[in-house]
Amino acid sequence: MLTETDVRDALHNTINSDDVFSWSKDFNFREGALDSLDHATFLLALAEQHDFKFAEQDMPKLNTIQVVLDYAAQVTS
Repeated sequence: MLTETDVRDALHNTINSDDVFSWSKDFNFREGALDSLDHATFLLALAEQHDFKFAEQDMPKLNTIQVVLDYAAQVTS
């Protein structure tokens, strides 16, 4: 099961910033921190590390920690 720590660690590994550990779970990291390449890199790494897939059409809406957690819970259940 994907955890908040998993998501924050993947974000940290993508952008190499400790700021991710202080973001609220509803912080829109697509608007505030990640460009489109970073966003795709983050999602693909997270999916690979935790053995699930994101539908390509869903990737743009996966823009907060909470949304990623909710989505992962749906696709892995």
